Amino acid sequence: MCSINYPMDACQSLKEKYDTCFNFWFAEKFLKGDHNDSMCSQLLESYKECVQKVMKEHNINVKEIESNDFEIEKTSKS
Repeated sequence: MCSINYPMDACQSLKEKYDTCFNFWFAEKFLKGDHNDSMCSQLLESYKECVQKVMKEHNINVKEIESNDFEIEKTSKS
């Protein structure tokens, strides 16, 4: 079987850790009235840093992507 590596695979374990934390926080804290979201903030920050690093390494410009999305949205509303 052929294995394809995607750029964001490097961040997968961080994403999974953050998702697990977020799901626990949402179900056990937020839905019970505790809206302090600092519990997972360090995991989120680590994940975001990883994504930004990978994007930079692969010359992916977020502003360019966002402007393309805006143009597509603007065109589809016309």
